[in-house]
Formats: sequence, C-alpha cells, structure tokens
Amino acid sequence: MQTSNLPSKAVPKMDWGILFLLFFVAWGLRVIGLDWGYLHGDERVNQAAKVLAGELIPDQHFYPPLMHYMAAVLYGVLYVVGRGLDMWSGTQEFRAQYFNDPTIFYLTARAMTGAISALMAPLFYRIGRLLGFTKGESFVIALFAVFAPLSVFLSYIFKGDVGVAAASIWIVLLMIRKVQSPSLKRIDIFLGIAVVLGLSFKHSFVLLMVPFALAYIGAMSAQIGFKTTMASILRIFVTAVILWPPLNIGIILDFDNFLKFQEIQSVMSIAENVSFVDSVGKMLRAAMDLEFGIGLLMPYAFLLFPIFALGMEKPGMLLGVWGATILSTLGLAYLVGLRQPEQLWIAHFMVIQLFGAISIACLFRVSRALGALSAAAALGFCVVGDIMIWKQAIVRPVNVDVASYIETVHPDRKVMTSLDLPIQQNRAAQDFEWARVTRTAEKYDLTMPEIAAERRIPEGLAGAFFVVPMPEVMFGLEGSTDADLEGSVAPFAWPPQPDDWNLANWRADGVDLFVISDLEGWLGKDNAPIMQAFFQQVETECESVQVFSARKPLFLERDVSVLDCRLDS
Repeated sequence: MQTSNLPSKAVPKMDWGILFLLFFVAWGLRVIGLDWGYLHGDERVNQAAKVLAGELIPDQHFYPPLMHYMAAVLYGVLYVVGRGLDMWSGTQEFRAQYFNDPTIFYLTARAMTGAISALMAPLFYRIGRLLGFTKGESFVIALFAVFAPLSVFLSYIFKGDVGVAAASIWIVLLMIRKVQSPSLKRIDIFLGIAVVLGLSFKHSFVLLMVPFALAYIGAMSAQIGFKTTMASILRIFVTAVILWPPLNIGIILDFDNFLKFQEIQSVMSIAENVSFVDSVGKMLRAAMDLEFGIGLLMPYAFLLFPIFALGMEKPGMLLGVWGATILSTLGLAYLVGLRQPEQLWIAHFMVIQLFGAISIACLFRVSRALGALSAAAALGFCVVGDIMIWKQAIVRPVNVDVASYIETVHPDRKVMTSLDLPIQQNRAAQDFEWARVTRTAEKYDLTMPEIAAERRIPEGLAGAFFVVPMPEVMFGLEGSTDADLEGSVAPFAWPPQPDDWNLANWRADGVDLFVISDLEGWLGKDNAPIMQAFFQQVETECESVQVFSARKPLFLERDVSVLDCRLDS
C-alpha cells in the first residue's frame, strides 16, 4: 500500500469543480429546516445587528465577537438585496423589520454558520488528494465531512463552534503541506491566519491549538531542524498577533469587562466532582452518538490510523496530530467533567472524523470489499443521524400548540412561561418583566444594556396577553451564589434570585398559570437547589391542566406542562 505524502513537485492541482460541488451539497444539506421554530439562547443576532449601528463592543464576552462582525457584513448585503427587491425602502424600514419579525436575520446568520461548516467538505477532499488518494477515494473521504451529524446539527445555531472545527481542519491541511514543502513561507502565513480565526471563533480553541503546535514543532524539527522550525513558528505567531486585534476589536475596547466575563465563565465551567473515567466515558458515548457525534464506527477507525500510517512516507506530522488530538480530547474531558454540551467536542470530533475517513480509505486499498463495506456502514450511520436531525428540524414546534391553548383556553390569565411562545406580550406584562430585571440589576449596581424604543409595547395593543418569561439563569450558573460571583456579576449573568423563585411572590402578583418545559428534569436538578425547590412546590401545590409532548428533543424541546396555581383552583 502506498498512500504517501507527495513531494512538492507532485502536489495535485486544485479540483475546483469537485471542491465547489462538495461545498454546495454540504451547504444545501445544512439549510434543510433552517427555521426550526425557536431562537437558541446563544444566538446573539441582536449583537450582530448592533454592529451595523457602530456598536463593536458586545453586551457579553462569553464568545469572541468575530461571528457578530461577519453576520453584520451579511446584513449589509441583505439590506442592499432587499432594497433591490423592494422589501424595504430605506434603513428605517430595514430596522423596523428586525423589531417586527427578526426571522430573516436569524436565517441569514444560520445560513452563514452552515456555509462555514460546509467548508470542511472541500478541506477533507483536498487533504485526501495531498495524501496521494485518487479523486474518487478523496471524494469518499469528503463525504464524511458532508454528512458528519454534529457538524450538520450545529449549523442550525448561529455560533462560532463550527468555525473552530473548520479552522482546525484547515490547520491539519496546512501542516501536511508544510511537511511536503517546508521551504514555502506562505504556508506559515496561512497557518497564522487559521490559528487566529480559530481563536476568534472561540477562546477554547487554545486547548487544541497548543497540542497541535507541539506536534508541529516535533515533526518539523525532525525534518528541517529546530532553529528553522522556530523561525516558522515565529512567522505564524507574528501573523496571528497582527490579525487578532482587528478581528477582536470589541474585546480590546472593553478589556476589563472581557476579564470579568472570563471570571463568570470559570464559575460556569467548574467540573463536578466526578471521576476522570466517567468523564471520558461520557465523551466516548457522545462521539458514537448518531445525532450529536460522528457515528458508531468512526472513533474505532480513528484509533486504527497509526497502523495505516506505517505505509505512508514521512508520517510524523500526521501521527503527531493524531496524538495531539487524543491528548487534547482527554485533557478537555478532565477539565469539564460531566458538563459536556454537544458543541464542546465539534473541533475534536471533526479531526477524529478526518483521520477515521483516511483509515477507511487506506483499508480500501488493502481490501476493496472490506473498505467499501466499512465506508458504506460508517456513512450509513452518519446519514441516519442526519435524517433524525432533519426530521426534527422541519416538524412543527410544540410551542405553537401551547400558544394556541393559552390564547383560547386561558386568555385572561397571567402566565409565566419557561418556553418561548409565539404570543404577543401586552404592555403590563412587559412593565412587570422589566421591573423585576431592574430590581436585580440595582441589587448588583449594574447598568443594563440600553433598550431600543421599538421594543416598547404600546398600551392597549389588541391581541396581546399577559405572558412573562421565566427568570433567566444562564447555563452553568443555576447552582451559583452571590459569593461565587462576588465582583464578577454582569447583566443577566447573575445567580438565581430567591425572590424570583418563590411561588408565593408570583401568586401575590397575580401570576398563577405556569408553562414549564421539562418539569421532570427540573425536579431532579440537584445542582440548582433554589430553582429545584420552586418547581417541587409548583408540582406539589398546583394542578396540571395540560401536557404537550415534545417533537424536537434534539433542539432542546421537552414535554411542556401547564400548571394552574390559583389558590382557589
């Protein structure tokens, strides 16, 4: 078997037709059901819209601002296209569209996220060609990026996670090219660009970047010497240092607040007191999950890669990246414990998917029958996971049924809901909600972000209802206290407030109909004692009048319970 790294003079030409085909097919699969019925809490579309008004500093610094800037550019394009199609006559109508119905802004941002994810398909193909595989074999390798379930799923959420994965795959490609053409200094420049993009999509990229850098130094030092390798590292570093400020200008302009949010993030990310084995076990189950992973077979194919690497010319870089991926994955599992949201692993899983695909392509050269069977089975698992994602993306969300129920059966009640409902809120409910948030902000001496005038609901609006959202507690802060966040509290990034989680207080204000998503889950949430006690009280003292079954559990939809807590009920 010969799947060697090719010498620089034999680097295959760019197959642009195939590369574009792979990209557009992958992108097309990632926009199926793009309007899946809810707005994810991490989708900061409002911040991207503010960039158009010149506000470069984000309201929150949990994620770098690059995705906001990129979406803002697309919104500018959207405005021009809309003007040409007479969708709006000017900037005022364009702004009004955002406040009246922001759907097109969410879809634009999600489509951009899907496009970033789709870039991994041509990158997979190009890596296959660089490693000496035929066009057909490289196309099959690329299909593992096209159909990677977690990559498909995260394309539905406007966040930088898939950007980190795409940057990681690009870095692997460039590291292979550097081995093949060590004298090409422009590869160092491209590596610097890829590194800064990864860091500008998500800060945690550093946990994968450092092991990759060690692999790069080791492999290149063995080939061209340590001194020359460090000169390459310097070029990479200088490129990243030059590019990072403009891509993260919002951080630079608000650095003190950036540091405060990192302190909050450290509280949110504290690992539970669990064994390392349990944490790794959860990661492995996630990797083999049909929807949130890469399928049942690919982790095994990844582990087999060193066997096939023995038949490659100069395999040191690839083996270094393979080992660095394992090191980074285990290290991250150790840091986070069991707190492993699905987006945590996207970069690692896509690198694992790449090496698994290469292993299967190598197996095909050893035994065509076994290789073809393995590829078909592994891709089959991926496609099954994708179908599950697409089915749930396009089905009608349960909140539509809940909203209809509230409007027809309980139109005069004051409702608190943990589920985002497509119901027009009335002015009284808005005033009630803002007063509660203002009290909390004053407690911590915080200045809340300015609220646009268009957000103000007019008095006496027809077809409006008294519906207020459940108090917001960010994921990871459910069990936190004032002592945990002392000096680091930020707007909406505060601990659960005892007054907000007291049933008597809600009843005293006349709010006594509760719409609760995943009541069973909240009842068992031992790490959020204040909130858990509230839901236990609601479950004990109130009458369950309706339950709606979830249709989109992959998209955080859960069974919805409607509970009547009137004292005379």
